[in-house]
Formats: sequence, C-alpha cells, structure tokens
Amino acid sequence: MVDYGTLKILSHGAVTRAVFDNPPLNILDHKVFSDLHAFLISLRNNTTTKVVIFSSANPKFFFAHFDLHIFRQASPVPAHLNAEEMTKNFIESARMMSSMGVIFIAEIAGQSLGAGNEILLQMDMRFAAPGTKLGSLEVGLGLLHAGGGVQYLTKLIGRGRALEYLLSTNTVDAETAERIGWVNKAFASTEEMNLNVDKLARRIATFPRAALAATKDAVNEDKPSEEALDRDLGRIMELAQTPDAQAALNKFLEFGNDQQPGAWEDGLNDNLIKLWQ
Repeated sequence: MVDYGTLKILSHGAVTRAVFDNPPLNILDHKVFSDLHAFLISLRNNTTTKVVIFSSANPKFFFAHFDLHIFRQASPVPAHLNAEEMTKNFIESARMMSSMGVIFIAEIAGQSLGAGNEILLQMDMRFAAPGTKLGSLEVGLGLLHAGGGVQYLTKLIGRGRALEYLLSTNTVDAETAERIGWVNKAFASTEEMNLNVDKLARRIATFPRAALAATKDAVNEDKPSEEALDRDLGRIMELAQTPDAQAALNKFLEFGNDQQPGAWEDGLNDNLIKLWQ
C-alpha cells in the first residue's frame, strides 16, 4: 500500500487500484490535485503498471466537484496554496490520463459532477454502479464545463445530447449513462462492478505494454486538440470574473454551508436552479 494522502494505491502485479479518499465529500481541492498529479508523474517511470483502476472510498461521492474557492473572489483559496498552480495540476493530470500509455479505468458508485466528470471523461473506460450520478454543474454557476469536459463528452454521446445535459445541468444515472454512451456499462451492484472490472483489467494487463500504448495512441488520433482545450480554459477564466458567476458562487457556498455534507450537495441537480431565483 502506497499513501499519497487523499489517494491510496494498492498494486497487484500489472494492475493498480487507486482509491480517492478526501472526507467529507471528496471535493477536488489542492490536496487531491497535488496527490493525483504526483501519482501520475510516478507512473512515467513505472515499468510494471499497465492498468490503473480508480474508485472512491466514499459511496455517495466519487468526486463532489471543484473547490469553488478557486474561482470565488470574495473568499479565494489561501494565497500560499496558489490557485493557478492548483488548476495547472488538475489540467495536467487530466491530460496525462488521456495520453499516457497506461490504461485508466473508473469504477463509479456515487455522484461526480463538474470537474469530477471532466476527470472521468478523460479516463479510458468508465463503469457505473447504482447511485452513480454524472453531469456538469458549470452553466448553473455561470461558467463552462472546461478541462476537456465539453469536447470529450461530445465525442462520447454526440452534439445534441451533450448540449442537452451541459445546458440544462441535468444529471444521468448509471443506466441512462450506459444507454447513451457516457459509461461503458452499468452494473446491478458495486460488487458486480468490482468483479467485472478486475477481470477486465487483469485480461488487459496480460498483453504487451507496447501494444496497449500503441492502441491507445491510435484511438487518440480522434481526441480533442490541445488548442481547443486551451481555448476552453481561457473561456472559463473569463466567465469566472463576471458578476453573474461571482454571485452564483457566493450563493452556492452560502446555501451549501461552504461545501459541507447535506441536502444541498446531495441534490445539486435541482438546487442549482435556486441560484437564479
């Protein structure tokens, strides 16, 4: 067992399990960004690991969402944490997963919205159990599902459906996500998902590393360009400075008791409307 703080790593031969654990909500904050980035950097010189399975120690939240203080002007993250560096770690981590020769698989059994969905979309495969809830909350905050979220989601489910979910901020459950292509497969239980993903990961890991990496590279010929992803980062940074976005961020943190467990975070899909009433 290797401990990266919010990320617990357990390796069995060529297959590694990485479990996110950032109580109480698995918020994507500076700790998660730093730990994930450090783990992915370590894989560059790892000649053993071929497949990484990501899961969450919190059955209700794979990821809650981005730490909204990163964008909030009224109460930003403490200066020593450096919001720009945090965002850089997040972006680099997502792009490493999409491009690295290692195969990344997500086991989802809980809510993962906003930036959490952006990370999931850039893993190579996604599997879902009951309780899964995926979506974008950014338009409801006057922002944009950046970090690759828009482009990768559009590639998966098509332009019309991507616009439907991005613009409405409606979420999808496991079964719907499977039907429209957001995830590979939905399972009847977390246990069934774990067994099937383990079996798949072990099978993939029996094959030569070079063939796995080359196949991923070939599939990536159709992935969004770095330039398009960079333009989205510019868009969200501009939107974050607008009065509408700042007002929504302030209300969100007020209504949600500053990103603490409760009815607000549990029902974000419906609660976002309240920011504009």
